[in-house]
Parts: sequence; structure tokens; C-alpha cells
Amino acid sequence: MISTMNEQNLKLSILDFVHIYQSSNPTESLKNSTEVVQLADKLGYTRYWFTEHHNTTSQISTSPDLLSIHAASH
Repeated sequence: MISTMNEQNLKLSILDFVHIYQSSNPTESLKNSTEVVQLADKLGYTRYWFTEHHNTTSQISTSPDLLSIHAASH
């Protein structure tokens, strides 16, 4: 008999770089990430992580703790 993993045992997370795409801006990137956080919550993801990167013009994730607070408030 082959055992299968129960859906409840599989815990999924998302790692977000909050990337600023070429035709976008930081405000739009934050809005997009907020929408993904909300979707992840509806889909039952366990965790949503933000990366921390400094000195880059293509990401706004210099402060994951503030991004987490922003996401939680929405």
C-alpha cells in the first residue's frame, strides 16, 4: 500500500524580494506584494517571508520587519 501525504501536513511559505520591475516603481511593488500576501493568506500558506537587501535599486526589501508590519496591517 502506498501512503500519501495529507494536505494538512504540507506547510508552504513564500519568500518575497519585493522586486521593482523596470516599468514599475516602489509604491506599485509594495502594492503588488501586499496583494500577494493577501492571496497567500486566503490560500492557507503558513508563512510569508521578506528578504533583506541593501544598496540595490531594484528591490525595496531593506527592512523586512517593516514590510512584515505593513503586510500584517492589511
